[in-house]
Amino acid sequence: MRLYEYIKALAPSKGRRWFLAITTLFVPALQQLLRKEALESYQPTVPELGIIEAAILIVVLFVLGYLAWSEERAKNDREWTGLNFEQREMITESVTGTNKLPEVWMYNSDRPDCKRLGGDLFHSLDPVWRVARALTDDASAPIPSGFLIQAGRNDERAEILQRSLKKLGIDAKINHADGASFAILIGSKIR
Repeated sequence: MRLYEYIKALAPSKGRRWFLAITTLFVPALQQLLRKEALESYQPTVPELGIIEAAILIVVLFVLGYLAWSEERAKNDREWTGLNFEQREMITESVTGTNKLPEVWMYNSDRPDCKRLGGDLFHSLDPVWRVARALTDDASAPIPSGFLIQAGRNDERAEILQRSLKKLGIDAKINHADGASFAILIGSKIR
């Protein structure tokens, strides 16, 4: 299964396809040209050619793997990642035992990564807290960038949620205000 996932991650983009095509077509042609022009007396055996081709293929796959990894890393730097099952369960367990009320409001930016994180967080918190449905922003009230928890002065749920999100690598800021309703605002990710 891991090999399939690796190959799927390497699904070549247009630039990578050209790189792969040029490499796989150019190298054997170069071998034949060198053999014919400069090294007529040298006749490589089939195992030698196979080793050369295998080495070139390994280098090409390594370069493609690095490019896929760097693209995914850059994407994770500018977009929120969703939460997997274990992460959702960890958040649910960390907030268990806290007050169910007042109700928690969730606001997401209209970006797909914000909606995904908001949905995952909704499913994590809803079994423990009373969470209103996740709302997306509109043009009249855009959501600020980053992850913001808004809470009343004496609501300890904000700190508990912030600590559990910090364990997952999500830097959440808290805004305490008198009489503020508990709200989670997920805007575009900032670095």
